[in-house]
Amino acid sequence: MKMASARPSPAMLVAVIAMAFAIVGTAFAANDGVIYPKLTKSKVKKIAQKQAKKQLKANVKNSHVNLADKATTADSATNADSATNAEQLGGIPAADYRMAYAEISNTGTIKPDPPNANVNQVTNPQTGLYCIDLAFTPAFGSGNGTGASVNGTVAMVDIPATNCGASLPGADASVYVSNAAGTSVNEDFTVLFGAGA
Repeated sequence: MKMASARPSPAMLVAVIAMAFAIVGTAFAANDGVIYPKLTKSKVKKIAQKQAKKQLKANVKNSHVNLADKATTADSATNADSATNAEQLGGIPAADYRMAYAEISNTGTIKPDPPNANVNQVTNPQTGLYCIDLAFTPAFGSGNGTGASVNGTVAMVDIPATNCGASLPGADASVYVSNAAGTSVNEDFTVLFGAGA
């Protein structure tokens, strides 16, 4: 029997050389022959600051921020010193606008605790009807239930007063109070009235 020769075949030699170049070749290819200095943390920081300053100068130079230090018309507004009609609303003096408000108990008593103004007298001549005398003749009015009244209480204001008759001659408004079912009831309510000249 013939022994294999200890010498590698030419194909094996080419394969080994190719393998060596394949393994080490990328390391040689990456180096372009120039030796670069080592980048340290302080060098990176200096480069970053230099680039940031360059960007800020380029971007802020053309901005309008420099003009914001003082706006020429902001020191005084030409019409802010006085309103031409501040003492009147629609030509009517402010003193001619009147308000009245109160919280009324289910018996027709003006409750003393909440703020009340310009409500002179209240009567309760029948279930669900309250007649109110004010310090002025109202142009509008609004009513509502209170926290003490039953849920769904409705207080509807009627101007001029209706159905008051002798219970309060000269009453300025009537308030009709009902529950959620529409039945007349005596319940606590609030009222608000207003008038202009």
